[in-house]
Formats: sequence, structure tokens, C-alpha cells
Amino acid sequence: MVLNRSTRRVRWLLIAGLLLSPAFASADAPQTKEQHIAVAEKYEKMAADQDAVAQEHVAMLKEYKANAHRYPKQVREKWIADMRRHCNAIIRDAKKLAADYRAVAKWHRIAAEQLEE
Repeated sequence: MVLNRSTRRVRWLLIAGLLLSPAFASADAPQTKEQHIAVAEKYEKMAADQDAVAQEHVAMLKEYKANAHRYPKQVREKWIADMRRHCNAIIRDAKKLAADYRAVAKWHRIAAEQLEE
């Protein structure tokens, strides 16, 4: 996904707004370097999980395309189109969610580095 400067700025502002909001500022908010690193690792795992979801649907779509000849001719095109729509939507959303999780993880890693100094 290619983000222009404005889109990146908006995304970081939204993340910063979330992290600085009163709802986020609770006793559970990370205060130490170790806590920030733990949160970053949690988000990196969540991103990896979304990568796996995307890959699963890429493989699923390939499988449906490869086996299209097995479907009845009357519904073949519709089923393939439905599956393409289903898989592509999930792939797109999973990749976006993974990118968002990585952005939050990056923020927490930066916050951890700042606490070192």
C-alpha cells in the first residue's frame, strides 16, 4: 500500500490522538520501557496474524480459480465472482489492519526508546 504524505500524517495523528485520549490514559497504559516493548510485541503478533489471514485468503482464491471446472457451468461464474469479492475484501482489510497494528507497534518502540534517554 502506498501512502502519500498527507495520509501518513493523518494516520499518525489518529494514532497519537487515540494514545493520548483520556480513555487510553488509564492505569493499564504502559509507563516503562519494558511495558511499551511488550505492547509493541503484542501488536506485531496481531499484525502477523492478519498477514496469515491475508495469505489464507490468497491461497483460497487460487484454489477456487484452479478448481473452477468442478463447479456446475450454470453457477460457475457467479460462484467465482462471489469468492473473488469475498477473498479480495478480506485480503485488503487484513493488510490494512496489519499495517495499522505495525504503526502502533512502531509508536510503542519509539516511546520505549524515548524512555531510555
